[in-house]
Amino acid sequence: MSTLAERLKRARESLGLTQEAVERATGIGTSSLSEFECGKREPRLAQLRLLADCYRRPLSYFLRKDEPKPQPVMWCKFPDG
Repeated sequence: MSTLAERLKRARESLGLTQEAVERATGIGTSSLSEFECGKREPRLAQLRLLADCYRRPLSYFLRKDEPKPQPVMWCKFPDG
């Protein structure tokens, strides 16, 4: 089972975002983001909501106890190439 810290890091990295980009988008400092992702501390609910919006994930993705299912990529048609 993944932890909140692992889910936060995985969500950020899946979008190719740096902690600096997340800081600019949310106003949450990079030192706090680093501590959240290392499991040193947990974000407040208001901070978690900002991160969920930034990472385009439902808040439940971070709060659920069971492992979230991977989100498949859906295509209307196959990409060229």
